[in-house]
Amino acid sequence: MNNKCAVVTGGSSGIGLAVCHKFLTNGYVVYNLDLKKNNDKKINTIICDVSQEDQVIRAVDEIKKHNSEIEVLVNCAGIFCDKVRGEIFSIPIEEWNKVINVNLTGVFLVSKYFVPLLMKSKHDVSIINISSDQAIYQKAGGGPYGISKAAVSALTKTLAKDLVKYGIRVNEVAAASVRTNFINKYFNERNMDVDEIYNKMAQQMPFGLIEPGAIANAVYWLSSEDAKNITGQTLLIDSGYLL
Repeated sequence: MNNKCAVVTGGSSGIGLAVCHKFLTNGYVVYNLDLKKNNDKKINTIICDVSQEDQVIRAVDEIKKHNSEIEVLVNCAGIFCDKVRGEIFSIPIEEWNKVINVNLTGVFLVSKYFVPLLMKSKHDVSIINISSDQAIYQKAGGGPYGISKAAVSALTKTLAKDLVKYGIRVNEVAAASVRTNFINKYFNERNMDVDEIYNKMAQQMPFGLIEPGAIANAVYWLSSEDAKNITGQTLLIDSGYLL
């Protein structure tokens, strides 16, 4: 196939879905690894739990049937918390393991098994990891989420150093809270007023609430020739929140 190929994890909703659409509109064949399908038939969804090695291997084998190489890998799949958040010493080990396995181990596994397909491409290739402002600034009660995202930053730099000799660039987009169903669902389940929460966020962000498309644009740019000299870096998108 002549089309370039992008693989996105967590591409069935929110930031991941916006990333999928960005690459689709720019002529890429797009594969989405997620626990559920989305309604866009142009996106090739493979049901996959990125924290499970056997499922990641099966996803790679499935993609290899149709594409022998890929140009872009976007690690977007993640969870805020499974059931509990709060002071770190109050977190049950089951909660810790769930968040770390998805947010950190998932990035490791997907990168590990898709790198051989990236290495086969003759085009500019890159990995972009979606992280959080909590990778830079830990929030009270953030628990293992913020810790996992800080670890993704370290993993991003390690991958960048290990893969530079293969011509693979690795960068990270650290985003503050983005208006997505991911956040809506979390606060709705806890009977919290989502509109009120967004209003408070907007007051803390001088340039307004962040939409998924803004993150997708940054991801696409980092994967493009325009960013060919950038690797091992964290691009913070926080709308001025941390100023």
